[in-house]
Amino acid sequence: MTKKTTNQERGRYSRNKGKVFEQALVRLFKEHGFLAKREWEYDEGKTYDVTVKVDNQTSFRIQAKCMANQPNISKIMSEMEVDEINDIPMVVFKVSRKGVYAAFKIDDAMLLMNAFGIRK
Repeated sequence: MTKKTTNQERGRYSRNKGKVFEQALVRLFKEHGFLAKREWEYDEGKTYDVTVKVDNQTSFRIQAKCMANQPNISKIMSEMEVDEINDIPMVVFKVSRKGVYAAFKIDDAMLLMNAFGIRK
């Protein structure tokens, strides 16, 4: 006789999968020399999971998603709120058996490209 998986167990599995992915992102950014931390879930209404400090003024505010299919990036971005004007919202998502990707708004991409002196 096989035991049926309850909604509570599925929810716990999904939350744990997300937590493990967030922790892996923090480790990855730290390995590359960035100050990174995982935010407390539901802390003061924060809509992001990970913060990565770029410098004294700028941070990436990352919403992490670990899913079987590509998430709805525009919906996630529209729901994200950042604390400071210099903060850059980013969605980092892992798609099963397809890799890990990062997405941010084109205006933020232009700011980053200009900051790194990327020009034709």
